[in-house]
Amino acid sequence: MQTMGDDEHAQLSVRTAYLSMFEFLHRYYERGQSDEIGTLLGAMSLLADGGSVDPAMFNEFGDSVREVMRDEAQGGYQGAAQTLRPPKGGSDG
Repeated sequence: MQTMGDDEHAQLSVRTAYLSMFEFLHRYYERGQSDEIGTLLGAMSLLADGGSVDPAMFNEFGDSVREVMRDEAQGGYQGAAQTLRPPKGGSDG
């Protein structure tokens, strides 16, 4: 089982978590140049005033952080335990 190691209990601000997710996605994008990830990164990019290009992006991310934190406090977030399935009509179905 993979864990985050010693940093597992580090406290991050929502902004730092957002920037960390941006960096993670940017590294993923650099490996494969996915159009979807590129579009997401464009919308997530921060402007000089600190807001995101798509104003809803940072707010939606904050909502997600709060939901995960709430679930973790109540016994554990289960969203990452999902098995993702290809969309209907995809190559597998």
